[in-house]
Amino acid sequence: MGNVDVEAISKGEHPDFSGLNKLGMIIRGAMNKTVASGLKYTSEQNQWLVEHYRNYPKKPEGFEEWNKSLLKTLDESFVKIASFAKN
Repeated sequence: MGNVDVEAISKGEHPDFSGLNKLGMIIRGAMNKTVASGLKYTSEQNQWLVEHYRNYPKKPEGFEEWNKSLLKTLDESFVKIASFAKN
């Protein structure tokens, strides 16, 4: 991940894993399928989180449902990432 990707993440943008970076990830990932699966899952969850935060409710009435969805996704993500770490 380069400085451009780190800067994009700090701005709430999703990093670009296309082109040579993606090819490099595929080659390295072929060596370790667990790491590749974990990176793919983490990237997908990051994309979901960015979109979810962009949809933060404008009125307090929408917060409870928004927060419930956030906490559910985070809980599921922590469980899945922990399972990657065990392998």
